[in-house]
Amino acid sequence: MSDVEFLPDGDETRTEVPPRAVRDRRRLVVRALGAAAVLTAVVVAVVVRNGGKAIPTAHPAATPTRRPVVTPTRAPREQTSPLALPVSVAFGSASVDVLAVGNRVYSLTPTLIAMAGRDIGAAVVRPAPLGLSELAGHGELIADLDRHLLWVVDMGGHAIGAYNSDSLEQLSTPLSRYRINGAVAMDTRLWFTTDHGLYAATTLPGEPRLITHTSGRLGAIAADRTRHRVLVVDDAGPVPRLVAIGKDGPVTAERLPVSIVSSMANVAGKLWLTGRSAPGPQLLVVDRVPLQAHGHSTVIAQVGSRPSIVGTFQDLLLVRTDPGGRSLYCLDGASGAVKQIWDLPLGAITLNQSGLLVDAASGIQQLDARACLAS
Repeated sequence: MSDVEFLPDGDETRTEVPPRAVRDRRRLVVRALGAAAVLTAVVVAVVVRNGGKAIPTAHPAATPTRRPVVTPTRAPREQTSPLALPVSVAFGSASVDVLAVGNRVYSLTPTLIAMAGRDIGAAVVRPAPLGLSELAGHGELIADLDRHLLWVVDMGGHAIGAYNSDSLEQLSTPLSRYRINGAVAMDTRLWFTTDHGLYAATTLPGEPRLITHTSGRLGAIAADRTRHRVLVVDDAGPVPRLVAIGKDGPVTAERLPVSIVSSMANVAGKLWLTGRSAPGPQLLVVDRVPLQAHGHSTVIAQVGSRPSIVGTFQDLLLVRTDPGGRSLYCLDGASGAVKQIWDLPLGAITLNQSGLLVDAASGIQQLDARACLAS
């Protein structure tokens, strides 16, 4: 397998924001439970900020001037004007996830889910799925844009909720029999991995269904929507395998040149994986047909020993450094080139056409992402 080296671009920039206090999970749960008891007051006083103003639109992205790469070890230049703008919806430090979809922003706490945006009028608040506040899990928002669905999944836990993304009407609240390892939304279903196989939940009443001929520990998962299948990492054997699974069961499988896969995303027609091998951390590119790893990126040396893919937008990847690190990288999904770097503490983030949204202590803030979004 030939090495593919991705180097920082000359227009790569870094943005710093003030640190945010580390969240205490138990304290957040207590605070969120109190919020649920006064749901009406929360709707009026907490969710809508800035007098209910619409989410501000960032300045048009300017295409940066391209510069040739001078040296592989050159440090990225600092951006001169770190920008933080408040936007409409926030639960402050009680939020566990935030998601931007078009002109709307969704925010999640262990007991509440909220939506605000310029096209919905007043903000909307609904109860989160029962059981999401369990300390073992972590709530995550997953959108199915083609079906107007928003899923809430308790990663590491059992709770699931399906919502209409336009109204936040709760459609179903299926419960996983086993701990959820990873999840994606596709074709009106939530596909999720467990230590006992792959399951699919729908918006109809009933328990999630075990996909035929799947068993054992399954971990990272990504959607291959053009082929109506999911790509799943099988961790049951001594060497991880990448398995393509349709609604009727596995289609094909391929061994991966890593010992551990920590995250996975399907972007710009490429499947990206972060993981570990004997030489160290890896950022792999995998062909979807056939399933075969064909390159790795040395940008992994910049992002630490335990990086993970934490978000995508269009053809862009967001990659976090080690759990104790502060850097967030925007990578071009087609080439792997670094487009922008932010310096910010751990916390929920999401990227849309207006910029990078960060769930800070004072609420959701919008950060400058022009270099990341520029074509």
